[in-house]
Amino acid sequence: MSVTPDAECGNCEPGGISGKVKLVHLFLTNTKVQVAWSQAHTHGDKSITTSVIEFTAPPRPQNLRQPPNMHLTLSPFFVRLAGAMVTKRQAASEHAMGFIGCSMAENVAQGYVASGGKHMWGPYGTNSFVVQSWTNTNSTSWGLFDTQVAKYGKPSEVWVQICIYQDPGATYDEVKQLIVNARQHAAPGARIWITGQPIYPDNPASCPRAGAQGPQLTVDLAKQAGADTTLNVTYPGDFKLLKDEVEDGCHANTAGQESLGNQALAFWG
Repeated sequence: MSVTPDAECGNCEPGGISGKVKLVHLFLTNTKVQVAWSQAHTHGDKSITTSVIEFTAPPRPQNLRQPPNMHLTLSPFFVRLAGAMVTKRQAASEHAMGFIGCSMAENVAQGYVASGGKHMWGPYGTNSFVVQSWTNTNSTSWGLFDTQVAKYGKPSEVWVQICIYQDPGATYDEVKQLIVNARQHAAPGARIWITGQPIYPDNPASCPRAGAQGPQLTVDLAKQAGADTTLNVTYPGDFKLLKDEVEDGCHANTAGQESLGNQALAFWG
């Protein structure tokens, strides 16, 4: 049985951080109770974190029937406890996700931070760092990445953005090398995400630096990597920019940065 009871604890302040915690799901079986809750930050509902906790109980006697309809409400104490656990998990994950890429990744990071994102690093000067800037694990690009590591610690997640110039473009072998290098600079067992640079749905040939087919090539390479089980990386989806979100054919304007930031929040929180 699944129900959605109305259980809120106003403006709770678990762990000293203001927020609202709401029970969003309760699931009952013969032996288990599963509860899910969400917390919306005070800056808005752009990023919702959901957590699940499950309790196991002894099997009930077979001759004991469960009422067909139940409406259960958790006590404010439990909801506050849920909120404290969610907040602690969020605080622990701040700046836990690194990224590599070019100025396109900078655009995403700029919008992400402006929209309240905290899980991923903010911009750190990756302008012009296309794929070939990251294939050598001892390059200047990786040295800059390591200055972020010194600041925040080795990331438990890394977003690899495939970003290119029309010439020389990029090969799949180069993409695989980026993934290898990302693992070397991240925490052991780090999760690797991979995407292409943004595409332009209403103007596909928008970015002359990458070439008319360049943005789509990067997406295709990212999808290929995501489907390659030997690489163990995740492709979350495309980043998109529309005509009125671009300032020079390639890069995001202020509205475009906000759009990219919100897309990143949807991918990673």
